[in-house]
Amino acid sequence: MNPHVAVIILNYRGWQDTINCVSSLKQLAYPDVQIVVVDNASADESITEIQTAYPDITIIESSENGGYSAGNNLGIRYALNRPDTEYIWLLNNDATVDSMALSTLVEKAKTYPNTLTGSLILYPDGRYQTVGNRVHKLFLRTRNYKSRELKDGQTVETLCGCSMLIPRKVFEAIGLLDETYFLYLEDTDFCIRANHAGFISRVALASKVFHKDGASTGKNKRWGTYYSQRNRLIFARKFASAFHFQLLLLYHLLYRRLRSWTKAFFSNRPDEWQYHRARMLAQTDFLKGVTGKCPHDV
Repeated sequence: MNPHVAVIILNYRGWQDTINCVSSLKQLAYPDVQIVVVDNASADESITEIQTAYPDITIIESSENGGYSAGNNLGIRYALNRPDTEYIWLLNNDATVDSMALSTLVEKAKTYPNTLTGSLILYPDGRYQTVGNRVHKLFLRTRNYKSRELKDGQTVETLCGCSMLIPRKVFEAIGLLDETYFLYLEDTDFCIRANHAGFISRVALASKVFHKDGASTGKNKRWGTYYSQRNRLIFARKFASAFHFQLLLLYHLLYRRLRSWTKAFFSNRPDEWQYHRARMLAQTDFLKGVTGKCPHDV
């Protein structure tokens, strides 16, 4: 018997990428799969275009753009309401998959039952991109695994949310994705919470996913700067001890603030001052308790 898998794809003004993603999913060798696209209040022609291209798939319309976690959680809740759903596959809409990608993930998941399973994420030209990250014990920064380190089936600290197969029982044990972040670090957060509950993250290198990377923030890299800075602090407050967190907070508010200003001042480039402003807004918002979507025009 093949366990039923629900594939959750989040779309936000990227219907061309989403259609390409679904097109690759239609070539999967795995037989028992349901494709669920969540549109994150795109306010463009996304829903019409996706429905026209693939009228047989499930499309969920969100009333607002709540970010990566909130959007995916809509799809996850929908899938979990179907009693035969055994696995949920989170897949980025700017990715395409090899025909054996899901079969390999499920095979690995069945071999190691208490496991979250991730794919080998490649750039479209086949170069290695990632499988997930390790977390620096002192600074809580994430660092990508290098390709030469990897072996099929090995455990990793965290998986990349671009392609992650999650058993139903993980959600039943720890809940859904944390919607505090809006964008970035949600997958890392989820894997760590799962690990604390006794689950392991593991990679299936024969499961190949080709990812464009960077589509979530478009051409505005300042969005990425803002969310990366603010969410690092949210992540640290959540997982570090009280003393450790105070040290990290001082590190960010003093050293990283000074380093950011120095880089902007000596570069004499307008965009560096914009990045500096994004970092400062992120730190200030964290101290004010601002979560979710960035309230500023960065």
